[in-house]
Amino acid sequence: MEINLHAAGTTLPIILTPEKCTLTWGELCQDVVHNFLTVADPRAIFKILTEICPTERLTHYQIRYGDGNASIIRVDWSSTDITGFVPLPLSLACIDVNMVLRPQVDGPLQNLAKPHLPVQPVVSFPASFHVDLCISVASSSAEPPFPYEKDRMSVLYLKEHESFSGCVDRYEIMAADGYHDLLPNATCVPQVSCVDAAVSADTPVAAGKKRKTPSTAAPVELKAQRSDKEEEGTCKSDNNDYEIMEKSVDKYDTSNKGELKSIVDPSFSRKYPGVMEAAFRVLDYLYLHPSHAPWVEGAGLLLAAESCYGNEAIMNLHRPHYLRQSFSKTDLSAIPADENTRECFVYGVGYGSSTFGTVAEQVAYREWTAEMQIIADAIEKELVHKFSADPSVDVNVHLNELEVISFYDWKKITFHRDQSYSAEGKFCSNNCQKQHTCTCIFVVGDERILEFQLFWGKQKVSHPEALKKITLSHGALFFLHPEDEEDVMRQIFEMNERTHFKHRNNGVKGGLLSIGLVFRACVQRRSVYKGTGQLVLTSKNSKSTKTKRKCERKMKEYEQCWSKRNMDEYLKDKYLSMKQRHHRG
Repeated sequence: MEINLHAAGTTLPIILTPEKCTLTWGELCQDVVHNFLTVADPRAIFKILTEICPTERLTHYQIRYGDGNASIIRVDWSSTDITGFVPLPLSLACIDVNMVLRPQVDGPLQNLAKPHLPVQPVVSFPASFHVDLCISVASSSAEPPFPYEKDRMSVLYLKEHESFSGCVDRYEIMAADGYHDLLPNATCVPQVSCVDAAVSADTPVAAGKKRKTPSTAAPVELKAQRSDKEEEGTCKSDNNDYEIMEKSVDKYDTSNKGELKSIVDPSFSRKYPGVMEAAFRVLDYLYLHPSHAPWVEGAGLLLAAESCYGNEAIMNLHRPHYLRQSFSKTDLSAIPADENTRECFVYGVGYGSSTFGTVAEQVAYREWTAEMQIIADAIEKELVHKFSADPSVDVNVHLNELEVISFYDWKKITFHRDQSYSAEGKFCSNNCQKQHTCTCIFVVGDERILEFQLFWGKQKVSHPEALKKITLSHGALFFLHPEDEEDVMRQIFEMNERTHFKHRNNGVKGGLLSIGLVFRACVQRRSVYKGTGQLVLTSKNSKSTKTKRKCERKMKEYEQCWSKRNMDEYLKDKYLSMKQRHHRG
């Protein structure tokens, strides 16, 4: 039996094994909370908890399932600061809720889906149907609490990720033992509006329901010395979160003295009409065909099962970070090991993996195509035109590596640098990209915002020029200037310390899709198999590990799961909708 679970504003497909069909609906609901919502989508469980009580973060949530089973969710919330936001109040308190699964079907099947009844009744359900996760605050006048038995109580420990707010870092399930299931004396009783928000758990999380809310107080950060202009009142105050920057210039301005140098050209695709058609042919190759494992040759999105910090493996299509697909030129000057391999330029393998958490066996660089070369030729012309007067940028390069990155369903990337630098500020030799070259991003699809923040070491700098936003719109070409990531003295900040910019992207809303074709000039090479593009591994790299075995199992399970087909159709529809909005070809 297959069910589509509607919870936390999303739909999560679940296959019910014969063993799970023998559970009661209450036991199944508990199993979904413990073993599915914590793994299938790293944000789902925190979305649900925030919907239950959107005014504060609680340490304990008691959930009753209606068949005598119950859970206590104990939460270790992240203490990470987010610029421009403050966390909701943290309360040592507990809220008591009833939670049930309710099929979206009419007739007698509704009466069979009671918490105390088995999932698979005599009169069978359809082979596939939709189910709502329904939540209501217990002890209210409209909803008496479900009874439960103490020996059927379980404790679920959740830890929020320090870097990825709202995502599960670690979780652990244990039996109630009289210690771990102790509840605080304080009880949270939400306002009426909070109760209403908790009742419809399948309603998408509104902007006002986020755990982080805008702060009007100046952030406690490292303060750079004020410039003369700011003292005169001509600069924006620190209380303004960001300055929206449309740095579209015809040629690079060599008068920069430390401010952000990265620029965007919104008119790129209008100047080179052929690049948009070429880009959509590349994207058609990825999105209009079924996804498949990296050892399978052909069109479609390449799958990868990823595991970070020893957590449960998650498929790359579902992870909170953007989706990444790699293509690379063959280095014709290098001699391959045999007729079945080629030497290609790569990005991201300087530290041994292409994407953080991806095992080497599931990394692949597919072959560069004529469509990619059309776009690369146009970008190379723009590099010469815009940066030939800038001695800090090497424009005499040929782009040879492409990462197609996709943002959908709130996928994001946190503050980071593309290149690595030593503690002394020197460019690391194991960087894959050539030093002094721009990263060039051709934007296709819905608009998103790229944010830049100046850092001194690991501390954020507070200054009008230290925090910037750049709008990435359909058809634009963005240039990440190499000096922005370097540890250098920046005159306008008057700090007498080396600083660098990091950037991040918070993605797009659930129904939208924004794609970046990221071109680079790389110097690192790796051997890959022709056709599939899989990395050729040494005996050392191919050694079996616990993480590799975990990812292998996840990949096999996903390939055989009916939800793979659903996800392929979901992404195909999302892509075609985006294409209809933005492309007239």
